[in-house]
Amino acid sequence: DHQESWNTSCKVNVELWWLLGGLMPSFRTIAYLKKNNAEAFRKVFRQFALMLKDMGLIEGETIGIDSFKIFAQNSLRNNYTQKKIDRHLEYIDNRIEEFEVALDKTDKEEEKELLKSKIKLQQDRRKKYETLDTELKNSNDTQISLTDKDSRALMLTNNVSGVEYAVQAAFDSKHKLLVHSHIGASTDKRELSTAALTVQELLQLDSFNTLSDAGYTSGDQLQACKYSGICTYSSPMPSTSPNSNSIPLAEFHYINDGDYYICPCGEQMTTTGKWRIRPNYRSKVYKTSACVNCSIREKCTQNQNGRVIERSEYQDVIDENNARVMNHLLQGRAADIRNVAQLPPLHRPDGNCHSPPKTVQTKRLKQLIVSWCCLFNG
Repeated sequence: DHQESWNTSCKVNVELWWLLGGLMPSFRTIAYLKKNNAEAFRKVFRQFALMLKDMGLIEGETIGIDSFKIFAQNSLRNNYTQKKIDRHLEYIDNRIEEFEVALDKTDKEEEKELLKSKIKLQQDRRKKYETLDTELKNSNDTQISLTDKDSRALMLTNNVSGVEYAVQAAFDSKHKLLVHSHIGASTDKRELSTAALTVQELLQLDSFNTLSDAGYTSGDQLQACKYSGICTYSSPMPSTSPNSNSIPLAEFHYINDGDYYICPCGEQMTTTGKWRIRPNYRSKVYKTSACVNCSIREKCTQNQNGRVIERSEYQDVIDENNARVMNHLLQGRAADIRNVAQLPPLHRPDGNCHSPPKTVQTKRLKQLIVSWCCLFNG
């Protein structure tokens, strides 16, 4: 994938002599070609995907969506979260306080000048972190990277984290061919509708199915897909109940007409109708006073106020998704994503990509197009 190999191909590949009219660009020219034409490469990939659809190789009936990671140039040292920024500011404030105390105690002019310079240095450092703090809060994100703005600190293995790009990929299930990819956020939680709607616009589909794992299962994302005619098969989120031995929520039946739950003992769990504002959704709380004297309370909850159910405004669409999820539809999806991850790695032996996000995306799209052409010609 390196510029040197492209440069060599221009010199020895007879077909390229004809295509390029005898031109033999240097590796530097090729590097600038990829760097400055990321949007053109993206359009080429989109046209290539449309060509595959016209050939019947992309069906557009079922699309699998998942993510994989690519190492970024940014190091953990140049990646900041709110907690990390606050820790630096606290350290700087403590150092400034120490220097000011020492300045009050000393009478030597040389020491005073040295301490004043140290205070000035720490004050300049504080301005840097104050700027980062403002940028992070204005970005509505949880972290900020200085070198590669789109890279994020992601968990790798064994609690070891690294700064990487999270690439979202959408595959057609017929021949496991990639339809769309983009660099997404550090988690998959807000990525389902982005990928699905982009595929719908690219392939000009009225409706299709999507397959995804539990990381993509979010009420607002499922609702956005449903609104656009996209049928989701996203693995249900695991239970977040603190007590795994408690009676599962599935045994509490929701009555839509009256907006209440029926508990396993037959009691009605009602709501005041007041919405709780949560990030990206609203919810209502349901409970009953009958919990006080309930015979199975110990099996149901350890909450002193009785069993409480919080229902999202998107619970209906979540229930619809969970009801239609079929395990056999999800088995092949993870293997499809691993096939892309096994393409030649986009990082050097030291583990860094040394490329900005647009170049990363360009390299990956170029690899996929070349790989597919080799597959069809083989």
